Formats: sequence, C-alpha cells, structure tokens
Amino acid sequence: MHSSIREIVVVVPVHDEAELLQRCLMSVSASVAAVRAPCHVRVVLDACTDASADIAARHPFRTLRVDANAVGAARAAGVRDGLSAVSSVPAHRVWIANTDADSIVPVNWLVAQLELAAAGADVVVGTVRPDFDDLSGQHQRL
Repeated sequence: MHSSIREIVVVVPVHDEAELLQRCLMSVSASVAAVRAPCHVRVVLDACTDASADIAARHPFRTLRVDANAVGAARAAGVRDGLSAVSSVPAHRVWIANTDADSIVPVNWLVAQLELAAAGADVVVGTVRPDFDDLSGQHQRL
C-alpha cells in the first residue's frame, strides 16, 4: 500500500438494483478484504422502491437513504458521509473509490488503485463491462 494513503472511502449508489446488488456488494466485500487499509463503504439507497435496502442490510456496510433520484447526488452524499468518518485524516491520505450497484468489481480493484496512487496517480478511471444477461437483445448487438 502507498504509505500516503491511510483510509479508503468506497461509494455505491443504488436505485432499484435488487436483481444485481447482491453480486455487486459481494465483489466489493472481496476487494475490501484484499486491501491493507481501513475501508469505509457507503451504500447509498436513492429513492429505492424495491428490495435493495433488504439486500444492502445483509452486508456490513453503512447504508444511507436519499431521495435525489440522481446518481450524481447519491454519489456525492456517499462521499460526504464517508469523508466525515475519516475527518481526522488529511484529505491527501484518503482514497475515494466509486462503483455502481449494477457492476461487479474485481478482487484487486482497490489494490490496483492504491498501486497506481503509489505511482503518482490522483485519479483512476476504469472501464465498465456490462453483464450481457442484464441487456436487451438490441443492446447486446450494439
């Protein structure tokens, strides 16, 4: 781990993602377990009307509820809450990672980000590979 990063905040905005949320949070759990730094995961339930809250409750992550119905606002609420948990840590020693409730992160997701931070990166942007089972035939062809 890069010696300057002391804490990690992970934010997962959720809007009616009950069908995909369990896999997402399991992958986040595995990535958190693989990294050697305290992680503060925030699952932000944004105007959810499905079973997303029940699924999130099965995981050891803090959940927040917002009614923004906007992923950016939900993400911002999660970042604010996560940063409040590490307020005693200088900002340059906190890494913020974001994913989406319909995504599965690899086990080395956070480890790889911290390695890039150690090499001098301030931001890491990754690619998203959709789950083809979650797409219509037309979207799969595109």
